[in-house]
Amino acid sequence: MPDGWTLSAAIWATAQRAATRLELLIQQGVPIRERSLPGRAIRRRRPRAALARPDRSPKINKNRIAFLGTVEKIGRDPGAPSGVLAVYQLAQYRVDQVCEGEYVRKEIVVDHLIGTGDELNNIRVGDRVCVSVKISKSILVRNDEEGFRSAAESIEEFYIGGRPVKVAPETGCRECR
Repeated sequence: MPDGWTLSAAIWATAQRAATRLELLIQQGVPIRERSLPGRAIRRRRPRAALARPDRSPKINKNRIAFLGTVEKIGRDPGAPSGVLAVYQLAQYRVDQVCEGEYVRKEIVVDHLIGTGDELNNIRVGDRVCVSVKISKSILVRNDEEGFRSAAESIEEFYIGGRPVKVAPETGCRECR
């Protein structure tokens, strides 16, 4: 026992056993945290990757897609924002990169819900934009426009979007990063 210390024989024996166990662990190459307290079980921590369950993949929202795309066509301006009726403006995009969800085709037609009347005023054909859409089997007011779709076409899924975000050529969508 160090000079000047007054410990009972039982406490001193416990401290000696802990020190001996600690020395054995160090000799075996077990990583020891500096703040480990003698007498506590010292365990090897599993890496975070080992804690993840391999049978669980990240949950994919099947009702939403986010993509980086290039504007190919913009439909006619409806002239008024949504009010009593939902008002949509069509736009067609070339899908450059899918950031969230699943989409396999190269082009997509989006029904943009017009809330303020200027949702598509800042984009032009050829602009790169980030678009987030909700997938729906139905739409409040179907908008058929020449060059996009006709009334005779059967639509299985509508892609309903809000305001697209223009991105610089060297950057991508927030969802893609």
